[in-house]
Amino acid sequence: MLFNGWSVGQRAGGSNPWIYHPFRSTNNINGINGDPNGDEAGYKTQDLSLSAITALQEAYVAHVIDTVNDLDNVLFEISNESTGDVNGTLTWTNHFIDYIHTYEATKPKQHPVWFTVLWPGGNNLDLLDSDAEAISPNPNGDVANDGTKVVIPDTDHYFGIGGDANWAWKNFSQGYGGIAYMG
Repeated sequence: MLFNGWSVGQRAGGSNPWIYHPFRSTNNINGINGDPNGDEAGYKTQDLSLSAITALQEAYVAHVIDTVNDLDNVLFEISNESTGDVNGTLTWTNHFIDYIHTYEATKPKQHPVWFTVLWPGGNNLDLLDSDAEAISPNPNGDVANDGTKVVIPDTDHYFGIGGDANWAWKNFSQGYGGIAYMG
């Protein structure tokens, strides 16, 4: 997981992990401000509107790729459940899917890229229309396992903490991967 949508804004229960984020202006000495409107959220760090941040993110992704490119068992997840402006975040996510593919094309090994549904307003069609090889959909409509993408259902998308052995077995027997967050 290269980025995390959970860390850029207010969470249920009143916590706000953004206050600890390195792109919050008070947490760095580089003049980087991921909250230009001052609303104590860093949603703009996950769209393409702040070119200085996008450049830093690209450098980070390139460094990760350079570091792990000799390994076989690598799957790059862009971000887990990014939020904010759905259109801006969708564009940002697709940018990094393409960035990884383009950057890795110059390397000895190429690895699959994973697109996790945007939260809460993500659309499974956006996952299917992307160039990602693996996807984690939301439960608002089944995503057929037709072999075009690796489908990795995540219990957290379906019901938060939950699931059971039957849920895991059902997904496995239908050819899906799966992540079980059972608490």
